[in-house]
Amino acid sequence: MPSTHKRDKPWDTDDIDKWKIEPFKPEDNAAGPMTEESRFSTLFPKYREAYLKGSWKFITQALAKYGIGCELDLTEGSMTVWTTLKTYDPAAILNARDLIKLLARSVPAPQAVKILEDDVAMDIIKIRSMVRNKERFVKRRQRILGPNGSTLKALELLTETYILVQGNTVATMGGYKGLKTIRRIIEDTMANIHPIYSIKELMIKRELAKDPELVNESWDRFLPNFKKRTQSKRRVPHNVTDKSKKVYTPFPPAQEKSKVDLQIESGEYFLGKQAKERKAREEREAKMREKMEEKRKERLSKYVPPAEDAEKKKKKRKREDGEKEKKKRKRNKLCVYTNTSFSRGRGISIFTTPKIAEEFAALPPFHDPKVLDSNDINDFSGNWYTDELPGKGMGMLAKIDLKFKDRVTAYTPALLAHLEDELPTMEREKYFRLAVTQLPAATREIYEGLATVYGYPQIKYQDVVKANTFQLEVGGQNHLAVFPETSRLNHACSPK
Repeated sequence: MPSTHKRDKPWDTDDIDKWKIEPFKPEDNAAGPMTEESRFSTLFPKYREAYLKGSWKFITQALAKYGIGCELDLTEGSMTVWTTLKTYDPAAILNARDLIKLLARSVPAPQAVKILEDDVAMDIIKIRSMVRNKERFVKRRQRILGPNGSTLKALELLTETYILVQGNTVATMGGYKGLKTIRRIIEDTMANIHPIYSIKELMIKRELAKDPELVNESWDRFLPNFKKRTQSKRRVPHNVTDKSKKVYTPFPPAQEKSKVDLQIESGEYFLGKQAKERKAREEREAKMREKMEEKRKERLSKYVPPAEDAEKKKKKRKREDGEKEKKKRKRNKLCVYTNTSFSRGRGISIFTTPKIAEEFAALPPFHDPKVLDSNDINDFSGNWYTDELPGKGMGMLAKIDLKFKDRVTAYTPALLAHLEDELPTMEREKYFRLAVTQLPAATREIYEGLATVYGYPQIKYQDVVKANTFQLEVGGQNHLAVFPETSRLNHACSPK
């Protein structure tokens, strides 16, 4: 028979895409309706019942376009699809079978109905059997998702597929090439190969595919080569016998003595039953006495006084060339400075460095009270009063209608504390307590009556600072200032 392979085919031109899947239309089915009914069923979990019940109308309409019947059995917990006389595409029932499988695996209905298209396929990958340990399985499954789902989104964009990780399976939808790639990546991930390596490889391939000069060339020189760097875990024996040092002898080694032989040598074999018991009891008592003596010495060692002038000063080791010098962090020296006569007996306490305290002491208000009096500082303006506010505690309220630029308060702080993070909490509380208790009684009473955050009496004075502080910069250093009168504004923050 003559070969027809080399004959001219005028219909086979270069502009034809041989891999394109043409849609199957009703006129393409020349044989007519199906002669036999094909039926597929699948079960679904209980938690999917409400969702499937709400979206079943949408699913029925999508299957009706292909002449496929469907049924949702809530009593049995199953979904069923079958062919009808209106079914014209033989492959439609297989797509409908895949549809109910995806719906059972928690894939949303609008996404799942895309499986009815000819160029979309699906693959459900069972990942639980790939890893035995449950904790290890959960960690590796989380790698597929990544932080905030970023790894999953990158895989979907690079493979042009839809991925859903649900329980012990991974449901994927897309083209055949993308499904093959994503299955390989997921299997590698469950085999302890991080998906970031595959993502880098896919990104490089995508960029190389855009270059027409590299389409027909090998891309191996561009792709990263990740080598496995784990060391061998073969156990090495601790005691390795060196046979080269032993003298060769044709005779076998002497037979080890048995327990009976050892008893005969020691004479224990010939003792009676009572003598054996007495000897065993004496050995136990001797061991007990040894242990008791060791414990007694250990207890007495704690009360041995140390030897005086026995330790000699250790010489400082010379620093080697190139060795870095470790400097201990020096703690800033802090002090409490209180002036009870400040501003006609109002007083002020400052917890800061000695240098800044000296600068404060040199300011004019500390020597001449008229400096504050001339500006009506620390004088009650009569424009406000404090009262209990429901659900908010003490607050500041206006006595008169205030206008723009009207002065409400003008007071100096009662406490000014250096903002530091070196002191422990209880040590800082000691200094704050000292600074407040040195204030005049009236100012101290107003300070102690301010609101707190935690309400713990152990840190009462720090608690007041945390709830009522204003941050200031003094001498180039940050300080926390407590203005007792102005602090009441903190609780009047809901104007009407």
